[in-house]
Order: sequence, then structure tokens, then C-alpha cells
Amino acid sequence: MFNDETQLVKRSMSKNLSSFTLVLEKEYIIKEIIPIIQALAKDDNDYIRCNVMESIILLAKKFTKDENNK
Repeated sequence: MFNDETQLVKRSMSKNLSSFTLVLEKEYIIKEIIPIIQALAKDDNDYIRCNVMESIILLAKKFTKDENNK
């Protein structure tokens, strides 16, 4: 899981997460990326949380409605 405490790294990760996830397979996203998104969504920094929300919206479009409900 993503454990870097450096704000600069987390900001960069959250900003680039959406474009990065568009090329990944669903299985990898579920196993590896969702836990990172969950961790970043709880960050104290508003900028990071907003970027993560944008990524979540794009990810939701990649999955079916049933997959999104899981």
C-alpha cells in the first residue's frame, strides 16, 4: 500500500492518478490502486482529496454499475 508521508509525493500521485489508472486492467486497479485511493482520500490536504475525487469519477466510468456497487 502507498505509505509515503511526503506531501509533494502524495500531491503528485493524486494529480496523476486518473491518467495512470485509465491504462490499467481492472484486476490491478482493484488490488493495488483502490487501496491507494482510499488512503489518499483520507489525507489532511484538501488538494490531494480533490484530485482523488476526480480520479474516482474517471475510474467509475471504467467499471460497470454492478462493479461500482461492490
